Amino acid sequence: MRTSYIVAILVAVAVAVIAGAIVMNNNGGYEEADKSFTILHSNDTHCYLGDDDNLGFATLKALKDEAIADGETVFVFDSGDFLQGNVYGTMTKGEASVSVMNAVGYDLGIPGNHEFDYTFEVFMERASELNYPIICANLSTVPPVRAYSKSTRS
Repeated sequence: MRTSYIVAILVAVAVAVIAGAIVMNNNGGYEEADKSFTILHSNDTHCYLGDDDNLGFATLKALKDEAIADGETVFVFDSGDFLQGNVYGTMTKGEASVSVMNAVGYDLGIPGNHEFDYTFEVFMERASELNYPIICANLSTVPPVRAYSKSTRS
């Protein structure tokens, strides 16, 4: 539920920025240009590669390529839970998903709760292997400060 809310905010912000750029461009006296774009979104893929009749990464890549061929500007976003799930992810601790998502050509992602199933360190390693940024407002790589107190009781 929270992931969907964050994605909705990200999409709203992206649309607002693009709409503002269009308005500014039109008011600037520039030549009229095609300003359409396509947003493709995935979430909770859980390493599903699309090896049956359902939508998977292969279909997403085909949709992206088709839109680009039609002259569209395409943005591909993911809102998490892509590292863990089926055997592809489990056996490689998410490396398989990273490879496939890089091949699709994502533009932006946010982590879901399952990105941390293999430990925080593994998630950070996988995030560094992605060809796109992962953003998260409430993630810190600094360990929390723990308060310790000595008891004066004997």
